[in-house]
Amino acid sequence: MLQNHNYSVGNNPITQTNNLRSMFQHHGNQFLKFHFLSFLTAEERTKMRVTCQIIKQNIPKPQYSYFKTTVARARLEKNVGSVETCGHPVNGGDSSEVSSELQSEIKTIVSSRWAFAAIKQNGRVITWGGPNYGGDSTSVSSDLQSGVNTIVSSRLAFASIKENGRVITWGDSRYGGDSTSVSVDLQSGVKTIVTTFKSFAALKANGSVIIWGNFRSNGVSANVLQFLQNGVIQIEAVGDDWDGEFRATKSDGTQVQWS
Repeated sequence: MLQNHNYSVGNNPITQTNNLRSMFQHHGNQFLKFHFLSFLTAEERTKMRVTCQIIKQNIPKPQYSYFKTTVARARLEKNVGSVETCGHPVNGGDSSEVSSELQSEIKTIVSSRWAFAAIKQNGRVITWGGPNYGGDSTSVSSDLQSGVNTIVSSRLAFASIKENGRVITWGDSRYGGDSTSVSVDLQSGVKTIVTTFKSFAALKANGSVIIWGNFRSNGVSANVLQFLQNGVIQIEAVGDDWDGEFRATKSDGTQVQWS
């Protein structure tokens, strides 16, 4: 099963029984996680559990989470944090350009209609798929190297929240990928973000709500904007994908909706 691979740690090939036994005695599951499992495919790990008496008890069964764009799929193996993709090559099915970053330590994946964004354990973000729809995050790559806690998506754009509450956006500007107009308000203090088809709303720790994206043709009324200045304790998206609206609730129970 491992004849086509040259796995080794130092000068010791790990396929030799005595070396495997010694490594497990000294390193245990840490050896598995960091020096062994990340080099095996899911199929190889399954075979190892079945055939190798030394380590079958230490290799957990694969556990998968599945994510999809309109035309592609991504499968996250949660024990190792590795990702496999398939489907339309341009819009998420081909992750070969970032494959080295998807071999381990992926925490979760978020999808837009035609792109994926993955968060690693260290808070780094990896993107692939339709370059104009969130698959290319080059313009903000320096801000996505670490510290990202959360990512949400509109139809064709992404928004992330960093540890300090700063928001980073990328993707199609028509769908909220460009937050330049409100960037001064997104530098810190953001607690959560919700999204509709083309827009985003961010709730800050001070009770204000910051909105950006593509709203209905009549825009957002002055009354709504005034309502969102302070005292908001919850925001949510209501309605279906195409006709979704935002709803904000203040501490006194009053609510306002807009789209």
